[in-house]
Amino acid sequence: MPEHLAMQVSAVAAGMDPKVFTQIDLVYDVRDGTGPERLVGAVKRSQETCCSVSIMVKRICPFRYPVVLNGETAAGGWRLRRQFAIVMT
Repeated sequence: MPEHLAMQVSAVAAGMDPKVFTQIDLVYDVRDGTGPERLVGAVKRSQETCCSVSIMVKRICPFRYPVVLNGETAAGGWRLRRQFAIVMT
């Protein structure tokens, strides 16, 4: 069980009406208690199969969920060279 879990949400809205979200990021910040593979797998399963809100939102706009473990990026949430990528499109 992690000693610390924080989630930070940020979003970008369209510049003109209707002002809908054009990008949403949900950052998972976890400290201790688990390894990166296990954490990334749990977040991915949660976002892709269990969280109905995420499943609905990904149909509207890009939804990224970077995973940070002990201050280091465990999964980027977007495509970068040779890095875990969790992308919902």
